[in-house]
Amino acid sequence: MFTKHQTLEKVSGPTKIELPEQEISGWRLLNVTSKWLASYFLERPLKIDKDLDISESTFKSPIETEWPENNVVRVRHYKASDNFAVVVLPQRRMTRPNKVQGYNIAPVIASYLATNGISAYEVETPLSGTRRPKEKTIDELITDVQSFKSTIQQAVAEVRSMLDFVAEKEIGIIGISLGAIYASIVYGIDKRVSSACLVMGAGNLADMVFESEDVVAKHLRAYASSHAITREQLRAELKDVEPCNYTNPDKGEKLLMINGLKDRELPLKYAKELALAWVNYESTLLRGGHRSAILTFPHILPRILEHYQRTLE
Repeated sequence: MFTKHQTLEKVSGPTKIELPEQEISGWRLLNVTSKWLASYFLERPLKIDKDLDISESTFKSPIETEWPENNVVRVRHYKASDNFAVVVLPQRRMTRPNKVQGYNIAPVIASYLATNGISAYEVETPLSGTRRPKEKTIDELITDVQSFKSTIQQAVAEVRSMLDFVAEKEIGIIGISLGAIYASIVYGIDKRVSSACLVMGAGNLADMVFESEDVVAKHLRAYASSHAITREQLRAELKDVEPCNYTNPDKGEKLLMINGLKDRELPLKYAKELALAWVNYESTLLRGGHRSAILTFPHILPRILEHYQRTLE
């Protein structure tokens, strides 16, 4: 159950910043190669402005956890408009201790929107990026069903509280993968958000735990097996954070869902379950899987931009 949001206590900022370079891999050569590929094939085709107005603030999370790093919410504001803004929620990253894993697409999305006249708020979500305790893997942080639920509840509470600080008049939201699950819930329950895009998002968390190839799903599957938890029991446990339970069909016509035909982490049939719960929605299907979706962003970001230009009004 998601309660009324609380006002966030500011820790620092806003401070003007330039976006730091991403550390994509723990391996030096792979990191250099990956950054070159990302720059050449992803960022350059999008013609992103290099002189954006970006500031960073930190807030105290309204939900305190045992990890001090996880109790600070980092928000970057890409200022481009007084009228329109989109909250950007990234995918989960960094599953290995002390190693960065994968490319964070959230700054690219935020920069692209700002380049094209829509402000963006990039929010670092729980147990991701700088909020993940060092020496800990995601398996050690999400140890059971309750910790998984608590992470979702914390993310939703933080985003809703952060909306109090959004100065722009019309607010949209976009989430990628796990971020899309957070975004779907926020869009469904918060009247201040009037448009949404879910990239690689899905519903029916209980069944996904038993079928997904995602590392957290596999860990929870092993936990369920060792504790003799059935699908029906898990469904009952997760009902309070199930995104299909928080849809609002009246807002579906301003929802865009983007999914992969060959997604094994968040299989397409579960994306369809979430879509049907929204009733009305737009949909774009990509030919690849979950991880290959990043290669399509030079093509789908203009589609996402058009969606917000049309629905934020």
